[in-house]
Amino acid sequence: MFSRGTEYRYTIMRTEAAAQKAMKRLMKKMTALLLCAGILAGCSACGTRQDDELSGTVYVPEFLEFDLSALGIEYINTGCCDGEYIYILAEAMQEVEEIDPFTGESYTNYEYKNSIYRLSLDGTEAAELENYQPSASSGMAFDRESYFYIEGISAGADGTLWVTETVEEYIYAVPEDFDPETDFLWNYEFVESRRSQVRRQLDSTGSEVSRVETSGLEEKLGFGEQGGYIGSTVIDGEGNFYVFAEVYTDEGYETKIVVLDRGMNRLFEIRERDLYGEMILLGDGLVAMSSYVYDQLTGEGAQMLRTIDMETKTWGEEYPMPVNVGRVYPGVGKYLFCYDNGDSLYGYNTDTQEGEKILTWSSSDINRNDLNFFTFLEDGRVAAMTQHWGDNGMEAEVVLLTEQDRSVLQDKTILTFATMYLGYEMRERIIDFNKSQTQCRIEIRDYSEFNTQDDYNAGLTKLNTEIIAGKVPDILDTSGLPIHQYGGKGLLEDLWPYIEADEELGGREGVMQEVLRAAEQDGKLYRLFNSFTIRTAVGASGVVGNDLGWTLADLSAALSKMPEGCSIFNQGDTKESMLSSIMAMQLENFVDFQSGECSFDSEEFIALLEFCNSFPLTFDWNSIDWEEYEDDMVRISAGRQLLSPETLYDFQYIQIQQHIFGGDITYVGYPREDGGVGSSFVVEGGLAMSTTCKDKAAAWSFLREVLMPQSDPADEYFYFNGWGFPVNKQDFDRMAQQYMTPMYMLDENGEPMLDENGNPIEMSQGGIGWGDGTMLELYATTQEQYDQIMELYRSIDTVYTYDDAVYSIVHSVALRYFNDDLTVYEAVDQIQSRVKIYVNENL
Repeated sequence: MFSRGTEYRYTIMRTEAAAQKAMKRLMKKMTALLLCAGILAGCSACGTRQDDELSGTVYVPEFLEFDLSALGIEYINTGCCDGEYIYILAEAMQEVEEIDPFTGESYTNYEYKNSIYRLSLDGTEAAELENYQPSASSGMAFDRESYFYIEGISAGADGTLWVTETVEEYIYAVPEDFDPETDFLWNYEFVESRRSQVRRQLDSTGSEVSRVETSGLEEKLGFGEQGGYIGSTVIDGEGNFYVFAEVYTDEGYETKIVVLDRGMNRLFEIRERDLYGEMILLGDGLVAMSSYVYDQLTGEGAQMLRTIDMETKTWGEEYPMPVNVGRVYPGVGKYLFCYDNGDSLYGYNTDTQEGEKILTWSSSDINRNDLNFFTFLEDGRVAAMTQHWGDNGMEAEVVLLTEQDRSVLQDKTILTFATMYLGYEMRERIIDFNKSQTQCRIEIRDYSEFNTQDDYNAGLTKLNTEIIAGKVPDILDTSGLPIHQYGGKGLLEDLWPYIEADEELGGREGVMQEVLRAAEQDGKLYRLFNSFTIRTAVGASGVVGNDLGWTLADLSAALSKMPEGCSIFNQGDTKESMLSSIMAMQLENFVDFQSGECSFDSEEFIALLEFCNSFPLTFDWNSIDWEEYEDDMVRISAGRQLLSPETLYDFQYIQIQQHIFGGDITYVGYPREDGGVGSSFVVEGGLAMSTTCKDKAAAWSFLREVLMPQSDPADEYFYFNGWGFPVNKQDFDRMAQQYMTPMYMLDENGEPMLDENGNPIEMSQGGIGWGDGTMLELYATTQEQYDQIMELYRSIDTVYTYDDAVYSIVHSVALRYFNDDLTVYEAVDQIQSRVKIYVNENL
């Protein structure tokens, strides 16, 4: 099924100079991970046309053990596989004896060596290519310094290896008596830089078989004095050379693909404005580029894979790509090309003219984000290499995936995990969980794979259809899901009993209970999250008062105390933006997803809608005079703005707010006609468990990790891997302690320096500046500042909730009111009717 040596590579796109600098910063050792007993992988014979269940086979991973650190390897650039060996282009540390030009003394320096290594697929060999000799070397000549590096490697025919080598030279105007032993080139005027390149074909030992000189390529691409950038390059089956380039000109830049023959003679070019993407060789021998194509006439765009037609010398056949397509790869077997879609690898079947799922990476215990390269072997296996930063520096894994009957999973409980987007950390957590379990396994269902250009919600529709049919996931990633509706239908498990019974966590006392209570629905907690922020509005206490909530009448009274022309919020706030904020903060006050009752025709909502209507309909950021523009901090300090909309994410920002308002502040929040607190918790994502979960104890062992502490009390410094405040109470207290601990200036003996009164001199922990040139130094949070933040925290009882369907209804009707097509009463009647119908249809 698979042709030998078909290769896919994750290429690091960067300029050569940047590549050198990046590699030299990688100073930690890379270790190969030991053989893992984890299983597994889903493979189905479908993709965009995906079936409800995976097929009857799975890909089982075998992790090979290679001690790459013994070779001194610090970092792997890229690699390939010819079916017998894996070749990697890597950086290894080496000792170099050098002479100090001033003292004449020798010393040992450590440099990185850019070289090629060979690994056998049976796991028995890992060695540097014994016969490989670079065509040039880095170093100093009389009037120039040169840098040699290998740009890339790829598998060729008959077990050969193609290597692209580059030399960059920087030439200086040095005098005739220049002595490099006592002087430096950079003491003289820089004259020019030169770049030469050669593409060499090697045998499996590194001996040269043939070569293609590509020197002078910049001139053929049309580079002038301003230079340019060379991106992806591809050689087709006829030996033609395809180069993507960005060329800099006096007018700006231009992007194009230049095609040259095997003798490096220019054939033609395809020039297009803002052409970006990566070229690949398709299964039929054509070269194509995946890029975003924008139609100026229709104003619409889409991701397309466009072939290059050698006869017409322009774009040929086009293939529309999924909306969330990732990397695109060359074809294999019956597939013209392959591509990432969510967590899965798909292939485009030329017979069915549809994308078909080949495998899901996480099901093979591989984090797609860590993939360096992968290759389909002749026998149907997949060879892959991953690398990531671990506790021991850069860690790498070599893995062979073998397709097996799905019966190998029959002794495991499979927990389905539904998501609309799988982030790196969640993917890593699931993989780590699966590797640690012997009785159960989490299987990811990424419903975003069903989204299309015409329907970005097709995945969510698919999930809801399956739920209606009784196919409820065991675990749900709550990002982008209508969790309130699922909770209202009784589909979700109450997680409070699990928290209370978890002794290691510490029960309810081990978490920040107020934010979790605010996330309750009808007294039940349906989702967990590891962090939160606080959305609020801040004002000067002398103007807005000291209460943490207020009504529109209160706001109007406060505004009357300000100078004439003072705005409530910033210049860019519009009717729609204010409606969006208020709806997200107060949605639960107007919709009960449990009973289906709505109150959009209430006096409270009418007042808020009229409040939103008091803002401008639009704000033209394109026509703003930026020289006259004032940011919020400047406007507030000058008395031209009443409130500052804020998101609190730490204990220190309160110092900035107090400085801007010139004294005491109040977190008064957004107006609510019931007089309640106008601030909300904001949480990102989260996890939920269904009431039909096949193994609730196993599911809880996965969910609970969201709430577990990340800090060790023995550690001097606290680091939180999350955005905002931790939900775990130990971490929350550690964060507060760290912000409240002063830092003092020390003398040469490490003792605190004292001021004229004999007190230690506190040291700034950072600073911030804004538009008018003001600079503010930040110091340790005081007890009073901490208490004020905690008072706000304990008062909040809502979570910032954005329901796309409900907001779409409210927005579409409110927009007609904002444009004077409806009265406010006509608008709220329509909103009430349409939202109630929607909510009750989804109960």
